[in-house]
Order: sequence, then structure tokens, then C-alpha cells
Amino acid sequence: MILRFYYSRPERQGVSPHTIMRFLDLCEAQLDSLYSFAVVKGTTIAVEGYYEPMQPQHLKMTHSVSKSMNALAVGVAIGDGKLRLDDRMVDFFQDELPERRDSRIDRITVRDLLMMAASSVATSAAFSNVEGSWRTFYFKSIPYDEPGEYFSYDTGAAYMLSCIVTKVMGQNSLAVLQERIFGPMGIEGTHWLEDKDGNNTGGWGFYVKAEDMLKIGRLILNYGAWEGRQLIPEWYMREATAKQIDTFRNPGTGWGYGYGYQFWRFPENTFGYFGAFGQLLVCSPEKDMYVVTTGGCSREENRRLLTIITETFFAESSDKPIPYDDEAYRVMETRLAKLKLPPALGEKLAQNEEKWFDRDYRGTGQEITELHFERKNGDTIGVSMKFREERISFLAGHGNWITGEGLPLDTPLHTIHSFSYGWVGENHLSIKQYMCNTTYCKVYDILFSQSGIEMTVTQNMAIGGERVKHYVFGSDEE
Repeated sequence: MILRFYYSRPERQGVSPHTIMRFLDLCEAQLDSLYSFAVVKGTTIAVEGYYEPMQPQHLKMTHSVSKSMNALAVGVAIGDGKLRLDDRMVDFFQDELPERRDSRIDRITVRDLLMMAASSVATSAAFSNVEGSWRTFYFKSIPYDEPGEYFSYDTGAAYMLSCIVTKVMGQNSLAVLQERIFGPMGIEGTHWLEDKDGNNTGGWGFYVKAEDMLKIGRLILNYGAWEGRQLIPEWYMREATAKQIDTFRNPGTGWGYGYGYQFWRFPENTFGYFGAFGQLLVCSPEKDMYVVTTGGCSREENRRLLTIITETFFAESSDKPIPYDDEAYRVMETRLAKLKLPPALGEKLAQNEEKWFDRDYRGTGQEITELHFERKNGDTIGVSMKFREERISFLAGHGNWITGEGLPLDTPLHTIHSFSYGWVGENHLSIKQYMCNTTYCKVYDILFSQSGIEMTVTQNMAIGGERVKHYVFGSDEE
């Protein structure tokens, strides 16, 4: 049976419209970009909101939420009796072990990997730069401490768990999840990056629709139960979401409330998952309530977001229905309907626009080698570019977002993009782009002159890559 979420006035779920608006006020004042949020109580959505151009059906990059999804696959393997928490990691890879390795590697258990207590700090960027076997790379790493003693944020641990799942289940983590968990839950269209051997990356690279994050939240809050079926052993999920280890030695990545099995502990006896830039699930079993967010937040803003969630929805919500506040509800509804990420700043038209548009510009940049601009109507421009040797065209709106689908502007998974524009000077055009499948936003600052274009492309954030790129283009009419 596929769960249906119901909708109701937030007051019926004990959530005040004033609390919702205070949450929005705080997020918009303290965060660069919240993309979406939802508050769910039981099987009822008390409130949800998506900032235009983000949509619930968009497939989303989730970053380290992947680790928690991988932990679910581990739970399935344990429930099937094919894996134990105290199994040694090396026992699954006897034919791959390098002869020379630190002896502590041999003592790492599945439990240690789940707790990020393997005393490694392998990152996704580190693996991406490895030409040979990622597992050999991990086996040759030097642990900081004895396994099991201390928490050290370790993306490589999740990758090794993913490889173990493949070994014992005969299929990778995503296949296990799709067959045993996502299928029964009615979740389709997920994706997960793989290594060259077909193992999912484990600690990163998982994609899921924003609307399906609500279903996953319900599964986690219910300790692996779904519509009367225990899809993952309850004892395992209770351990996974409980504090298993302190995070005080790793304050830069830890929240300070402890860590379970690839799940975080949060304030007020809450728990959940966290992915970089604001991909959060915060569950309260006591209130039978959880909050799901997506965003494009900085590391510092992530902490603020958790605090805002805790101090609004969890601190102010009642366990029982509260009186209706019709006026506040109408104000809230109007505000939710108008949620929009800030479009590009600037004017609709430039006095000398005709001097710069309808000309071909060519350069020798890293990705973009040709550009062409044209006026479509009073508040829309058209842009054509050669991006990675492929001709791409899109529209950008003034004061509004225009979304194009199927645009190969990044990877085959990142094809939904929204654009807006504004003239911030007589020769300075700004174009803002949200990569809707990701957490990323780009701003193109384009300076026109008689000889051509100087363009700076700035991305809001990056993991292991450049945030700023510079281009120079000459004009065919110079």
C-alpha cells in the first residue's frame, strides 16, 4: 500500500501560522537560499513551501544525505542475516588487501564505519582524484586513532559500507533500496553515482525528488516501518538514530549532539540526516513530527537553519490542535504562494542594448566558447552559447524566472535550469542561473565593449572545484 499524505490547516496539527511566518522571516534574514521546506505530523502535511523556481518533482542532489540512505541499505543486509555490526571490514576484501597497510585497518568493523569511528578523513574529492581502486586507496590510509574510539567525519567509510552491501547482497545499495524500500514506498526515478565497479559512491551522489524526501522522512521517523510493514529492522533503526558516539573531537563537521549509524543527533532529542548546503531532515518522535528542507546554504548557515527549525516548529508547536487564526492563515497562504528566490538585480532595458545584442562573440574559455544575445520581448532576453562544444539556447526573464528543461549545462543529471537577468549598468548585464537539480546557483557578470566581452561566472559554492571563472570574448564586429 502506498502512503498518501493528507493536507490540513496547520492549526489542526498544532502549528500556528505565526510560527510558519516567523520561520520564513528568520530564514530569509539569516540564510542566502532556502529552496523548500515542509512540516509533517503523522501522515499530514501541516505546511510546505517551494521557492520559485524550485519544484517538488525536481530530482535533487542530496550530498551527504547519501550516507543515511546507504545506512538504510546496510540495515536491510543486517536484517537478512548477511551482515553483522561486528564484522571486520577487511574480511569482505581479502583478495584486494595490500600487503603493507596499517594494522589498525584490520580492526575496523562495520559498526566503526557506520559511526564514522574508523579514524580516517577520506573525502569525496579525495576519491574523485584517485585513478586506481578506491578501496585500495582506503586500505592504504593511515588511521588517526584506534578504530571505534573517536568520531572523524569520513566519507570514505560510507563508500566502504556501500562496497560491503554489494558484496553481501549481490547488488548495489541503490538496487537494494529500490527493491526493498523505495518500491514498496512508491518512490521512483532515484539515481546514485557509481564507481567503475558498479558500487554506489555511498557518501555522496544520491538523487531523489524533493517530494519523495517527505516519504523517506516518514520511514525514518517510524524506525523503518511503512504502512504496517517493517522494511528495516526496528532495533537497527533505533540504534542508527540514537547517539552511538560523541562528536566533540570534530566540531567543524559535527553538530555537537552525537552521531548514530550515519544519522545525526540534533537538539531536543531529535535526529535525522544532513546533506551539505541545507538538505535537512529533523525528526521528533515525541511530537510525531518532522521537518524537511532543501537549500543552497553555506556551512555557517546550516547551523542557523537547524537552530531556526528547533526554535520555531519544535519549540512552538503543540501536541494538540490549536484555535484557528483565519487572518494569520490568509496572510500565510498569500506569502507561501509568492515564495520566490531573488532574481537577478538590475533594470529591464539598457539604453545602448542594441549596440551589444545580435552580435556573435567568440572566445577560448574553459567551457563557454561562443555567446549571442537577443531581445525577445520587453522583459525577456534570449541567450545562445556554445557550452562544452554543444550549442545551447535559453531564455532569461526580468523579475521572474524562466525554466528550461533538458538543458545540458552541467551533467546528464543536471538538466533543469532557471534564468533571470538585469542591467546593472549601461554595459553590464547580469544573468542569474539556478541549477534546479542541484544546490548551486551561478551569476554571469557580462561587461560589453566595442572590442568584445569580459565575463565572470561566480558559483555560490563548490566542493573541490573553482567557484569563479573568467572569460574573454572577441566580437565579429569589432
